[in-house]
Amino acid sequence: MAEDKLNFLGQRIKCDKQDKQPTKTEQRRDHDRSRHTLYLDKTLVKLIDKAFKETEHEVYPQEVTKADYLESCLKYALEHQDQVKIFLLSALSGT
Repeated sequence: MAEDKLNFLGQRIKCDKQDKQPTKTEQRRDHDRSRHTLYLDKTLVKLIDKAFKETEHEVYPQEVTKADYLESCLKYALEHQDQVKIFLLSALSGT
């Protein structure tokens, strides 16, 4: 009797999973992403967090993930490498 109840509940769970529509997070997983470890300055990470929160607030009700935000920042930097090099050289020279 207990087995019948467990089987019934198990079938119900299987049906729920099959009928479920993919969430926005699951839909975003189609990106070709992998986990990478980067060691960044704590102050920079705090600035990134603050800028992300401000951007997230400004684009509301649109949803943006931190990964999407960082990818956009990196893509922009790659498209403007001349400016990044100038910034990098000035930071390295201490001015």
